[in-house]
Amino acid sequence: FNPAGSNFTGRRLQSVGYQKFVGILFKTHFTKSCLLSLRILSVSSILGAVNFISTINNIKHISIKPERIPLFVWNITLKLQSIA
Repeated sequence: FNPAGSNFTGRRLQSVGYQKFVGILFKTHFTKSCLLSLRILSVSSILGAVNFISTINNIKHISIKPERIPLFVWNITLKLQSIA
């Protein structure tokens, strides 16, 4: 099973020279599109995390103390801060 068509799982570095291996790995258009989609996914995750954190900070009323914030908001905020 080789979804990106990169021959990564089928060959070893000992059997193929390093330059040839790199050429095979990044040769196909589908492999390049998979890497691009991975970058887009990571950027969108970071932007979504920043958006959610800023929304929590803007919606929170000034009189609410940090210990009165619901546990769900703390959970999501800490998870998203680990992403961003």
